[in-house]
Amino acid sequence: MTDRKIGPNLKKLMIRKMARDAVPPGTGNPMGAAIESMSDKGRMIALLREALVWCDEAISVMRSAPDNPYGDDEEVIAGAILAEIEKKK
Repeated sequence: MTDRKIGPNLKKLMIRKMARDAVPPGTGNPMGAAIESMSDKGRMIALLREALVWCDEAISVMRSAPDNPYGDDEEVIAGAILAEIEKKK
């Protein structure tokens, strides 16, 4: 995994997932939860790994969809997922 090149769309998707996991919706003190998560190196590494696994699974689902218009490129698929997230804002 150390030789893997992670493009900008995948990085953004991972960061969004990490932020959501670090400070879940409905957290009473979101700033405190964010600071606590960011100050714990072990927690940050775990969040990073979990986010990459989640992204890989989401991309795999899109790749295997019979009506996949995005092809096999993980950057294109990650960009499409990000675009859908932005639509919901």
